[in-house]
Amino acid sequence: MAEAARLMKKRKSLVDVLIGQGVLTPSGMESVLRREDTQQQSLGPALVAEGVISAEQLSRAVAEQFGLPYEPLTDFRVDQTFYRTIPAELMHRHPFVPVAERDGLLFVAIPDPQNLFGLDELERLLKRPLQWVVSPREAIAAALSRSEETSQALKDLEADYLDIFVNGILHIDHLPEETQPLQPGMIGYHPTPARVIFALIEHAHLSAEAVFYDLGAGLGRVVLLVGLLTAAHVKGVEFEPAYCAYAQQRADRLHLSRATFLNVDARQADYADGTVFFLYTPFTGRMLQAVLAKLEAVAH
Repeated sequence: MAEAARLMKKRKSLVDVLIGQGVLTPSGMESVLRREDTQQQSLGPALVAEGVISAEQLSRAVAEQFGLPYEPLTDFRVDQTFYRTIPAELMHRHPFVPVAERDGLLFVAIPDPQNLFGLDELERLLKRPLQWVVSPREAIAAALSRSEETSQALKDLEADYLDIFVNGILHIDHLPEETQPLQPGMIGYHPTPARVIFALIEHAHLSAEAVFYDLGAGLGRVVLLVGLLTAAHVKGVEFEPAYCAYAQQRADRLHLSRATFLNVDARQADYADGTVFFLYTPFTGRMLQAVLAKLEAVAH
């Protein structure tokens, strides 16, 4: 709260700043003050709403009013490392963007230095010395939008590279030609993303006594990774013979003796020894209901 209180003590008159900057005339000021709705919103937004000044001119004036730097955020994107410690939701809520970190200070762009409660909350949540800069609210929103698009693109790119890397380790280099048509309720081949498999392994805590089943195993990515990274016995159930044979060949090449692939309709497979079952949207409709009913019977 000390920094926010200091800003209030340094505060100048917004009108004086605007007139001093040459963006507002006394007559223009009087025309806005005569309007009744000016009483229901602060002077700055009223001037912008009237078209007397722009949002950028208001932000520049507010920056001078409080003795702070002005940052237009033109084409600015948040450094992706900040997202590791500062939630995006927090940036939207106040709003603000972290601009840079220098000499132990985090420079933060905000639209309204008068928001004492918001500034105080940021100081507490970010737990580091802050230096405020002023930016238009619209510029902050645009910067967040650009940054999140970049962040998602980087995540997608990382995911793509991770899947390519995993396929290389598992010796999965092509998709075999299918030999039979799918039955109603079966979904065509779509591999489980590697990030999903790693999350599964992290949370499942599979022991040597576990028997893990992947229903709709495809080329065996899930079964092979779980087999390599845990001590569990792993089994894949796959309807397409070419996929099943290909997956078993990968397991043999990896010398993964605990991995078995079963070429069978998931509704007819025997799951009596299973302890953990995984499905990554392989079925829909009645077929999914039938498979889930079979698994429920095993669980009981």
